[in-house]
Amino acid sequence: MRVLIFLFTLSLFISCAKKTSLSYRVESVSVDDEKNKWFMPQEKGWLAGDAAHSIQLDKNRILWIFGDTWPGSFIDEALIPDLLYVHNSIAIQYIATDGESKFEFIFGDVEEGRSFFPQKSEMPGEYLWPTNGIILNNALYIFCQAVSHDETGWFGISGTVIIKVKNKDQHPSKWEKEYFDFNTPAWTDKTPQVQYHSALFKEENFIYFMGFKAYPGEGKKEAILARTDTLKFLETMNSNDLEHLKRVGDREEEWVKNLAEAKTIFEPGNTESNIQFIKDWGLYVTTTYSAIDNKLLLTYSNALAGPWSEPEIIYENPNINCPDPGNKCIETYAVRCHPELSTSVGQIVISYITSYTGEYKDAPIESYRPRFIKLQLSRQ
Repeated sequence: MRVLIFLFTLSLFISCAKKTSLSYRVESVSVDDEKNKWFMPQEKGWLAGDAAHSIQLDKNRILWIFGDTWPGSFIDEALIPDLLYVHNSIAIQYIATDGESKFEFIFGDVEEGRSFFPQKSEMPGEYLWPTNGIILNNALYIFCQAVSHDETGWFGISGTVIIKVKNKDQHPSKWEKEYFDFNTPAWTDKTPQVQYHSALFKEENFIYFMGFKAYPGEGKKEAILARTDTLKFLETMNSNDLEHLKRVGDREEEWVKNLAEAKTIFEPGNTESNIQFIKDWGLYVTTTYSAIDNKLLLTYSNALAGPWSEPEIIYENPNINCPDPGNKCIETYAVRCHPELSTSVGQIVISYITSYTGEYKDAPIESYRPRFIKLQLSRQ
């Protein structure tokens, strides 16, 4: 196992004296070579996909959801993608009793563009990028960015679409999908951008939405936290019911409807992450990133409302520069933890995606697929 040393010593101290009295130490960070084999190209079928969010369906199955996906062939170590990529796909990871996993990659119908979650005409956007999901009352809820293109061909986010699957225990080919408009505003260059479903977490009677707000021209995302009563969400599935964290006091929190009053819980915010709760320590952990460099960041808190520790660098993506100087892997994104994959207290399994600016057939094998690291936290 390759153990990666950061900053000055083998152990990286996460300093959070300014925000919380908790103190934890990163004992080690290592490349997870075993999991890096999970999503290598198939000989024919699924070649690569980004996002890579995981949801435990039951004790034997994990759902993986992917955004843009390249189907095609992998012959003699060469990627031969189909002419058109697919906007989303899924995989089911079957966990055997011996611990070994098998994967089934699944696309949608050809007549609907092969995306597993096709867009519907009554929903915002031209197609969907699924980025997160949650199980409530034994039903699966997938949150998607609704994507549109302007006259120049550049993409933008037109809103959020939720897809409810009430029969998740059946094979995905039999899933019944019901679509809902979460009623979030389209991103523009004149108004604040907001996304609520970067990470989702259910606690007691609430669903918590960790997202971001960003202001045109400032080039940064501020992480925010919103919530709604679970029963209210199941009744309306409308972002207008959300209340935003405004203030954290010694004994109470203040929540408001007005987005402009939402407190920044840490920076940078992001579009895709996850929250892991370490029950033995009463600790919430999440990842973040800026998508303009190769750094993976970690932050934690003893409460969802915070205070959250100052995000610290835990790893630097070594594949940020591709062999061809004319075509560079320009982004590290979709940095998220996978709680269901942890096997010990304080272990955090994290995946990330590397983008590529050239044609996919020329891309390094690391591009557009989840790459994994394992991090071990310990208490001070």
